[in-house]
Amino acid sequence: MVTLPELTTYSASEYANAETISSAIRHYLQLQSKTPNSPTDMLRKQRNDAWLKAAFAVISHRQSPEDVCRQWSIDTVKLLQSAWNQCALNEENVALIAMGKLGAMELNLSSDIDIFFISRESPQRTLARKVRQFIKMISSPTEYGYGHRIDLSIRPGGNNSPVISSIEQMYNHYGYHGETWERSALIRHNPILGTTELLAECSSFLTKFAYRRHLDLNLFNDLSLMRDRIRHYRTAEKAINLKFHPGGIRELELLVHALQLIHGGRHPSVQTRSTSEALAQLTTKNLLDKDSAQLLHTAYWFYRDLENRIQLIDDQHTYDMPEQTSAFITQDMKETFVSYSLQVDQLINTLLKPYKQHSVTFISNEDLESAFTRLNIADSAQHKSWENLLHTEARSKTKDRDELQKRQFLKRFVESLDSCNVDNELALVHLEKFITSVKAKTSLFTLFNSYDDLLHELVWIFSCSPFISSILIHRPELMDSFLLKSVEIDHSSEEALYASLQDHKLLSEVISASHFLRKRNIENLTNTLSITTDTIVNHLLDALSKRFQEKIDILTLGKWAGQQMGLRSDLDFVFLKNSSGSFEKQAKLARRFISFLQSPTSGQTLYSIDLRLRPSGNAGPLMSTTEEIKNYLDEKSAAWERQAYLMNRRLSDNTTLPLFAARSLTPEDKTSLRDIQKQLLNANEEITILKKSHGGLLHTELTLQAACLELQIFPRQPTLSSLCHALEGKTPPMNCQAVLANYMILRTYQQLFLLVGGVSGMEVHETTPEVIKACKIMQSSPKVVVTQLKNVLKQQRDLLNNLDPLSSEHKLVL
Repeated sequence: MVTLPELTTYSASEYANAETISSAIRHYLQLQSKTPNSPTDMLRKQRNDAWLKAAFAVISHRQSPEDVCRQWSIDTVKLLQSAWNQCALNEENVALIAMGKLGAMELNLSSDIDIFFISRESPQRTLARKVRQFIKMISSPTEYGYGHRIDLSIRPGGNNSPVISSIEQMYNHYGYHGETWERSALIRHNPILGTTELLAECSSFLTKFAYRRHLDLNLFNDLSLMRDRIRHYRTAEKAINLKFHPGGIRELELLVHALQLIHGGRHPSVQTRSTSEALAQLTTKNLLDKDSAQLLHTAYWFYRDLENRIQLIDDQHTYDMPEQTSAFITQDMKETFVSYSLQVDQLINTLLKPYKQHSVTFISNEDLESAFTRLNIADSAQHKSWENLLHTEARSKTKDRDELQKRQFLKRFVESLDSCNVDNELALVHLEKFITSVKAKTSLFTLFNSYDDLLHELVWIFSCSPFISSILIHRPELMDSFLLKSVEIDHSSEEALYASLQDHKLLSEVISASHFLRKRNIENLTNTLSITTDTIVNHLLDALSKRFQEKIDILTLGKWAGQQMGLRSDLDFVFLKNSSGSFEKQAKLARRFISFLQSPTSGQTLYSIDLRLRPSGNAGPLMSTTEEIKNYLDEKSAAWERQAYLMNRRLSDNTTLPLFAARSLTPEDKTSLRDIQKQLLNANEEITILKKSHGGLLHTELTLQAACLELQIFPRQPTLSSLCHALEGKTPPMNCQAVLANYMILRTYQQLFLLVGGVSGMEVHETTPEVIKACKIMQSSPKVVVTQLKNVLKQQRDLLNNLDPLSSEHKLVL
């Protein structure tokens, strides 16, 4: 860590030069020989000694401006710690949160320190007395000067609120009344003193308040207004003010904080208090180009050096550039500041434009009621839901603006719903839950009011699919990712990784399922979901490999192996151990992997998993080598196990492993497989179940696999298509295309019924609600669809009977 040079390292001429430049330096050097008589004076001397080291470092250029500000901040925290202990605040359940430049550890030489206090409970008299004592010890002047000027105005509720806020008051203020400027300020919050648990709880909440995971288009306008307010501050008519000059310190900080607010919710690495680190992360994530980031970094620390130079002259809290230049603050510095400020100003004009929203006009209750009436909804419960929506208010300081956005959103939603005409009542049920979930936040209303396509997509989803609607109701922040079609995978911590992988999976499901509802392309759906699964598992394995310093591989099985994952599909797989590594570490890695997949977040797990296919089933070892699996399948495995292993794919290189020797089915094997089929398939041919009926999905998969075993064929790829093609040219001739086409029709309807009803294994008939709803989406009739499905099942059953080696009628030969 960089430390500032001790005062003893400076020469007599350097001392003389410093005293010529600064009256404050002369005064503090004179006080060094005096002995403090009180704890308060001791703190003042501690402060002055640290200040002198910083001031000498500025004058001599021995350390960078960033190092000077950081060390001065560290010394300030030490001073606060000393006063905290002396006032016995370390005995209380209270936290001190630093803000502003102290929060960022970028404090300048004569800055106020922005702080606020949070207590676990409502503050009692004793705590209030100790806090008053602490503030006095830090800020009251003595013959040694003051410690630091304290600014408490940035506390929750501002100057009209108590000096000490309870944690409940903090939640209520920021949760319901927090504004954009407070979000911007809280980017640099820094919990520096107090009980560990309270500090962690405060920081977690304040970080979530500052960084939203959804797009807030109002943010652009609020930030632009904040910039306008900055320009109204002037301390002298003619002087150049470093802080409030266009393109100066405050505007540069505003730009960096704006970019953090805009992107930090989706890119957690951008969530940093440090200005330099923020610029670096914004560049790394391609959210700010390198030239702009370099300009801002260079300008910022030039500003901060100039700021320290101005303030160390008299140790006064000023940002006005002296009208008369000198050898210490030169004309060249003045001109450089003007040049940088012009460039920064132009950059802000480019990057921080106000967002042009759709025009929003007042919409009366009569207008909304008229729009709702056109839906012709007779259900009285829906009318009550509509009334609830009209009277739901956001708890904020901008209720008028919020109400306009909400009414515009409701009117446009109902109008779009009228034209969609799928299931209006279902859409209103989902809408009420959604608005309750988002607490009627105007940012989401603005988002939908600004993007017509996004609103129409929401109406379509809410009208059609409880499955997708449930995802968006519970995770409304995914709407902006849905708009941007991306989620950043965050490897900064295991918690962050898990959350971002969960988001990646849910977003993939929402996008692919919504597209499937419109196009009903089953191959596109299953391929997208499978690629998503590969991506998630690879990210997780990479992270765990770095943690355990070991590598393992995965042999995927079943639909995952064949890139045919559906919604709610389990993961069937086996861990492949690395023979050159530590088996103990690999086992820990595998167990942690399982824990990740099955750990519930927001009521969901990433995936359900099935490890029963490892050698010897659940009693077998957690990990195996390829050779161990091969030996087991060759020598000990049951026919159903060999059948399952026909569909395998090694995750690391996407290769299919021919794991067992070719051997035909024995009479015992056939008996066993026949018994399994009887257990799994529905014997009543009058009942239509897409998965379990004869000729259905499961029957097709089992028959093709059993036929391959009988003919001693190992498919080149772990797909149903590859199984079919492997059987072409056998006796009797097989209609490969017809088998595949029938399977895809059945799989399409299975996934469609899941999306519109939440279930996929139900009985299919003309009065089944899922069938009726699916037919409405497809603009078909239940009778036509059910007749089609029964015909497909019958045709598939006939095609499979000649192929099935377990059937007494089968004719399949080599």
